[in-house]
Amino acid sequence: DALPICVMYDMGLPVWLLGVIDCTVKSRAEILAAATAEIKFLHSHSSAEIEAAVAMEHLHEPMPDLSGCKTSQDFAVIVERMLAKDADDRFKSCGELVEALTALNGLLQEVPPAMQRFLPHLQEYARDDSEEEEDDHDDSGDGLKVLDLRSVRMTDFASRYLAKFARHLTVDVLCVTGGAIPLHLVRDANTRELALAERQLGSSDVLVLAKMLEETRRLTRVDLSGNVIAYPSKPEAAARPRHYDLAGLRHLAAALPRLPLTHLDLSGNSLGAEGGLLVADTVAGCRHLESIRLAFCDIMPRGGIAFADSVLKLPHLQVLDFSHCHIGDTGVVALARCLAQPALHNLRTLSLFANSFGQEGSAALMDALRSNFDLQALPLGDNPIPREHLATIQQVIVFNNQFSSIKGRHQHFQEFGHNLTAEALKTWAADNPFVHERLVRRLNAPRGASEELVAKLVLTEDKLSLRLPVQQAPER
Repeated sequence: DALPICVMYDMGLPVWLLGVIDCTVKSRAEILAAATAEIKFLHSHSSAEIEAAVAMEHLHEPMPDLSGCKTSQDFAVIVERMLAKDADDRFKSCGELVEALTALNGLLQEVPPAMQRFLPHLQEYARDDSEEEEDDHDDSGDGLKVLDLRSVRMTDFASRYLAKFARHLTVDVLCVTGGAIPLHLVRDANTRELALAERQLGSSDVLVLAKMLEETRRLTRVDLSGNVIAYPSKPEAAARPRHYDLAGLRHLAAALPRLPLTHLDLSGNSLGAEGGLLVADTVAGCRHLESIRLAFCDIMPRGGIAFADSVLKLPHLQVLDFSHCHIGDTGVVALARCLAQPALHNLRTLSLFANSFGQEGSAALMDALRSNFDLQALPLGDNPIPREHLATIQQVIVFNNQFSSIKGRHQHFQEFGHNLTAEALKTWAADNPFVHERLVRRLNAPRGASEELVAKLVLTEDKLSLRLPVQQAPER
């Protein structure tokens, strides 16, 4: 049991110094300066003082964060295990430690030479392979330097290593399993939109992109439609449908809430139920979102239910596309409850085209839309919905559009716009019982001073009907 303690003692001071020394130093002069500082520290304290300081550090201080160091996370895990507070969590012997380091060294040898050549901290150790070098990188027609790894065998370790250090690559464009990832655009602080549609990007590509996005703070639009972000690659998606690889999506889910996103498009990426849960949880933290497009994402009922909770946290949401997502009746019922909530007053378009729901889901939509006067587009095609339900829902959507149109036509007449609006609403409702009833409900909850004036002109004293001429009052 004494051996691990000895290892801990020897490692204590260097690891403590990691919190003091800049881990990003590059020049040998800077390394020498850091070493000189260590020597001065050692000469200025007695061995007893150093031993006591190291013991106190180990007992009471958390281990310095190694995530920013230019080494693999696998090595950081080894160091963390060596410095574990509980002796049972450490390596049991130096032999076990050597085995772990040997295994890690073997993984490092699998890092492709191309990656090593374009990572500054590995260039000194890069293997020279002139024949491979001609194939793995080239300059694009627009003068951008490209690193193409699509024909290179990438292990799981190499993929994770690439993701961690992608920002340090000395190239402008990277290809992992699919099309080009424009590293230069992601690095550019002025980039607001990232359009990566139809590039056959797989999980490894998205893992790299997610790590790059961790350093980005101004991106407002992300379009990853038409890719295979939940599969290892395009061929894997075709050969093994529904066998998802969500590693990249998980890292993307962690990165997106840090951005001021207003538009997110993941259409055409089959994600499955678990992927749907991930994205739903992610968008809940993207409070500025105005548009979410998930057509053909196959998020299933569980994904639909999860989104029902998330969208209520998005006050600016205007467009929500769930076409061909197979959320079924249970997913639609959950979303329908949201439509009746004031939190979604900005939502104008909800697409539920081809979602395998019928009478239960459409009945829930009808009930929710009784108190929703904002939704203006609700595609419901390719679902086994009863005709009478569909007709009622269409009436509601037509009403919402017409009411918005009437308001819009007259609102610029500041002095008498409310009078014009009131007269137009009366004319509209005169011979239409459905419009009459719905207009009464709408004006009983006026929004703003202008609508309050309109409501006074249109509603009766008891607010149960409209002020229409007797001959024009519709039968109820």
